[in-house]
Formats: sequence, structure tokens, C-alpha cells
Amino acid sequence: MFKRFRQIRKLNNSKLVDDEVYEKDANGRGIIDVGAENYEDIFSYYDLNNTNVLDWEFEEFLDAKADAIPMSEELALHFHVKDATEQKCEEIDKAIKDNYKRKLKAINRQMHRNTMFSIYMLILAVVAFAIYIPLAMSNVHFAIVEVFDIVAWVFVWEAVDNHFLTRRNLQKERLKKYRFIRADIEVLEYKRKSNTVKSKQYGIKKVKENNANRTQK
Repeated sequence: MFKRFRQIRKLNNSKLVDDEVYEKDANGRGIIDVGAENYEDIFSYYDLNNTNVLDWEFEEFLDAKADAIPMSEELALHFHVKDATEQKCEEIDKAIKDNYKRKLKAINRQMHRNTMFSIYMLILAVVAFAIYIPLAMSNVHFAIVEVFDIVAWVFVWEAVDNHFLTRRNLQKERLKKYRFIRADIEVLEYKRKSNTVKSKQYGIKKVKENNANRTQK
């Protein structure tokens, strides 16, 4: 038992994966570099204008990269595209801002529904307690009193859970979307990086030689 506890403690204190390294611009914003050789890949295939709606896979990529940057820091999105122009920068900026404004509005609606549901649960809890108290003071059967007691506390818990726990997650998501709305967006000329790595090539060659030796044996 104690050995397992020490192993768990050691695992919790260990750092299995290094934190993702990210650069900052001159204003201290966390930079997200986006390589889009094909400019149209940024936008959804189903959008007729092809400049208004972000591609869903591209949006997931942005969200994943943003999660590696602390929430306390602003974002700077650097898009590397072919034939970078001011027009492309404006189109990307509008698509990003419009996309996350829609997400933000959807979260605001969820928060409103969350608040209304919490109020309803609280009202039902008050009604249940209003019924429970007279019953507890009378000669009503014990089981009936207990039912109203349990029901009242269930409504109280639902109100607390939705208002404080669920709402907290929604607020966190709202802040994530709001960071993209405030993000600084730049468009840079795309340059392909070299992928040739001698050590990897040597490793592959070594594996082939080992396999050939095993076959001969």
C-alpha cells in the first residue's frame, strides 16, 4: 500500500512531458505560427464565399496551440501563406473574429440558460422546503417527510452545481474565445522549411541493414 502511494506521489511530482515552448512578439503576445501553403485551406469548403467560415480542423489546430499559452497572455496569430497580401490579412482577420464571435455568443446563450435553470432549481428547492417543514412538524408518515427532504436538497444541489461548477467551465471557454477576438493577426510570406535530417536518415539506413543481416542468417 505504502509502496503504491510512493509511486503515485513520484508520478505526480515528475515532469513526463516538457511544456510546449512558444515565442512572444514585441508586445509580449504569445505567437501561434500557422503554415498554410494553400490559402484556401484556412476556410471551410462548404462556405460559398470561401472567406467567411474557418475550416473545422484548422479551428481545432488553433485551439490546441492556444491551450499551450497561459490564459493570462494575449495571442498573436502569424499566418504564413503564399503571395501574402493586405487583402488576405483582412479576410483572415475577419474570418477569425467572426468565427469566435459566433462561438462567444453561443456560450453567452448557454450561460443565460444556465442562470435561468439555477433560478428554477432554487425556486423548486424553496417550495420543497416550504412543504417539508410543516410535514416534519405534523404527524405525517416518516417516509413522506423524508421524500420531500431529499427532493429539496436535490434541487439545492442542482442549483449550486449549475451556477458554480458548470458556469465556471463556461466562463473559462468564453475567455478562450475572447482571446482570439482580441488577437493580433499578421500575414507573412510562406517559406517551406527543409525536412532533411541526417540523423534520421542514418537511423533508417541502420534499421534496413539490421533487417538484411537477420534475413541472411
